[in-house]
Amino acid sequence: MRIVLSNSSSRWGGVTKVTEILARGFQSRGHEVVVFGFPGGMLETRIRSIAPFEPVLGGMDFNPVALARTTLAMRRVRPDVVLTLMKKDITMTGVVARAFGVPVVVRHPNQRPLANNFYWKTMMGDLPSLHITNAEATKRTLLESSPFLRADDIVVIYNGIDPAQYEKATRADLGLFEGEISVGFIGSFEARKGLRELCIAWRALSRRINHAHLFLVGKGSMETEMRSLLKGSSRVHWMGYRTDIPNILKSLDVVVLPSYVEGAPNVVLEAMCAETAVVATAVSGTPELVRDGIEARLVPAKNASLLEEALVEVLSDASLREQLTGAARIRVREKFGIARMIDEYEKSLAHLTGSK
Repeated sequence: MRIVLSNSSSRWGGVTKVTEILARGFQSRGHEVVVFGFPGGMLETRIRSIAPFEPVLGGMDFNPVALARTTLAMRRVRPDVVLTLMKKDITMTGVVARAFGVPVVVRHPNQRPLANNFYWKTMMGDLPSLHITNAEATKRTLLESSPFLRADDIVVIYNGIDPAQYEKATRADLGLFEGEISVGFIGSFEARKGLRELCIAWRALSRRINHAHLFLVGKGSMETEMRSLLKGSSRVHWMGYRTDIPNILKSLDVVVLPSYVEGAPNVVLEAMCAETAVVATAVSGTPELVRDGIEARLVPAKNASLLEEALVEVLSDASLREQLTGAARIRVREKFGIARMIDEYEKSLAHLTGSK
């Protein structure tokens, strides 16, 4: 098959990682892959060494310049199928592909409902040939919010990950002394990530465990508010955007993800591979990746007190951390391998194109 992967994001994040995994995976099966994306973004920097890249996307929905560029690129590439990886992409690559008679598949990375109106019925009901989610929770949300979709229109394919790069990673130097312990957040500094609750929890936790350190890896619109909330708190380290995530994960005792909404978060899978304990909120697809008390500690969203207690419990008990990480290591290998992920995507796309 000749496959176009469309990702209009200008930033590096979970969806961009999936784009790279899919490009490599499809190529390993003998398929041709071309990526349509945002000019000059982080995806272009990473993907050009992997697959051909068309810098055609950007701007508002139905951006006429993006539509014109995408049309020219579609004529050059002549794909058998298009897989859009961002919701916005349906208004650019999706529209053009449909005009060329090319099947369009929409991947939904997060558990967000669609509006039940004419616009979304047209864009998400009539235009795509198939929808893919990375969690059952997202599929349920789509069906509940969008009566124009049927269960058969949506396939759940969990994200895959290669444990090797995390298992083999060397520890980053976090500057800790012997006996000190660490908890880290890795991701975008956005309100939906539950960072207000994390900051509130840390203010109390840092007084209870005086040898614990908080490492904040990433950047985003909430950083100013976070710095205000954490002003005067002890042992907080702002690490900015980093590319050595496997090394950082190997160095942390606990990864925390206090989100309000997710898809099936890659950082949880990455922590499982790195044998780093996870404390997260029981939202979206996270409970499908890890189970409370078995592979992780899960708490309700928007509850700083319960988040604090779970972090204290895991940070204070090395044997509990070992129990959680041991179970997580087994689960990630059994359930979330890359080969399984590519198998399922390949099967779904081949069904649409008539390929074998």
